[in-house]
Amino acid sequence: MKKLLPFMKKYMKYAVLCPIMMILEVLADIIIPYLMALIVDVGIAGRDVGYVVKMGIIMIFAALFGMVMGIISSHYGATAGYGFAAEIRKETFKKVQSFSFANLDKFSVSSLITRLTNDCNTLGQVAMMSLRMAVRAPFMMIFALIMALRINAPLAAVFMVTIPLTVALIALILTKARPLFIKMQSRVDRVNAVIQENLVGIRVVKSFNRQKHEEMKFKERNDSLRDTALKAISIIIFFMPILTLITYATIIAVLWFGGKQIVAGTMGSGELLSFITYITQILMSLILLTFFFMQFLRGSASAARIAEVLDTETEIVEID
Repeated sequence: MKKLLPFMKKYMKYAVLCPIMMILEVLADIIIPYLMALIVDVGIAGRDVGYVVKMGIIMIFAALFGMVMGIISSHYGATAGYGFAAEIRKETFKKVQSFSFANLDKFSVSSLITRLTNDCNTLGQVAMMSLRMAVRAPFMMIFALIMALRINAPLAAVFMVTIPLTVALIALILTKARPLFIKMQSRVDRVNAVIQENLVGIRVVKSFNRQKHEEMKFKERNDSLRDTALKAISIIIFFMPILTLITYATIIAVLWFGGKQIVAGTMGSGELLSFITYITQILMSLILLTFFFMQFLRGSASAARIAEVLDTETEIVEID
């Protein structure tokens, strides 16, 4: 991926502003549960309507501020990400134009098409996610954890079990998913190869009545791609219910121990509500990081394939 970073130079302004806006959105999301706790424990408990209204207005402005920052961040992230992909695609196409016949024999036409389309698109998505999701998730998790510790440090001890368990599960999933994502790229190459061969030679195929043969060849490669994709998706399908179970188990544990503290008078009802919100934010951040790393694995495979083209020395030498 380091070899491709210079292609972001043209869009560096957007690449810098996007994470800044994202952090501001995270701060707005973090402050809202805290304001909610104040409304319940101070305003409603003290029957202070004016305080409730004031905090409610602040919450609305915080939500609007977060929404605006999120919209701007999304726009900047998309501009930088897909602009990055466009620059890579342009340079890769330029490189292919300089190839000799020997160079072209090294890469099949279908493989080059896949690299210029699918791989470049994947890199654009990874770049956009790196500027947004890869920034939002860690900051959200850190800020939410700080707020949870600030509200009730002893109750936050539940994270000592939840977070390591979730991280271990994520590591296992990524280990299983990586080879499948790499294999998917080669399967796409094979599908594109049979499509390209068939369309280029469609007159020959029809002349010799070979439609059924070509259909069977395409079916074999298409089914192979489908099966590989299903294996990769099945890992996510298996992962999500387990993570959901961990999330609800954590909330139940917090409600149990937090409820006891409310009865004892050492914790407010609003604090418990905001604490649960911060738990959800932390665990959802881990889910976002998981999806980012899965996409990053696909992106690393695509980056290697693009770099292979860019690093190929052409055998055609221009003489002035």
